[in-house]
Amino acid sequence: MTSGMCETCGVSCGTGETCGSDPTVPPVLSPHVPPDPHVTHDLPTLGNLSLLSLPKTAFLSSRRVEPAAVIRAYDWATEMRDAGRCVMGGFQSALERDVLKLLLRGTSPVILVLARSLWKTVPQEYREPIAAGRMLVVSPVSQSTHRVSEETASQRNGWILDHCDEAVFASLDPAGGLARLVASRPNLRHRVLSTDGTSP
Repeated sequence: MTSGMCETCGVSCGTGETCGSDPTVPPVLSPHVPPDPHVTHDLPTLGNLSLLSLPKTAFLSSRRVEPAAVIRAYDWATEMRDAGRCVMGGFQSALERDVLKLLLRGTSPVILVLARSLWKTVPQEYREPIAAGRMLVVSPVSQSTHRVSEETASQRNGWILDHCDEAVFASLDPAGGLARLVASRPNLRHRVLSTDGTSP
């Protein structure tokens, strides 16, 4: 193959190899999803779909975060990682990306939910956890969306809150869109680290 496009899954793995022919290429890269009781429609994904059946804690944050809440978020992520708990999030902001890095240093399951289409080339830092079966990447937005927008970010965050068992927020601005999403889900179990430093 010279195009870098996998003949098996139709996704560019960045090597020009068919999935499974190179141990450095994630073996599960199909954007097609089989029927799953936790997903009510076809959903483009990369990675281990069985992670959707695990108890899932969402991690999200408003843009403004108190310094004390940042430390609490790092401590919380370390505890979740060491306990092997599944964490799901968009991991878009600087703090959220730091939390994702902490989670990926261990072996706990992680679900990354994108506010854009799936990548054509899997980022290097995600290949090993995907290949190991401990990471799932989900894109619940239109696959013609190649850039994150306020609308797609809201759509992604709503999907996360609808599919988690509980949610933890580093901060939650009462006037922000994230707070409105939470308010529209009165049965959502959630807490805010900026006001509560205890572990779940």
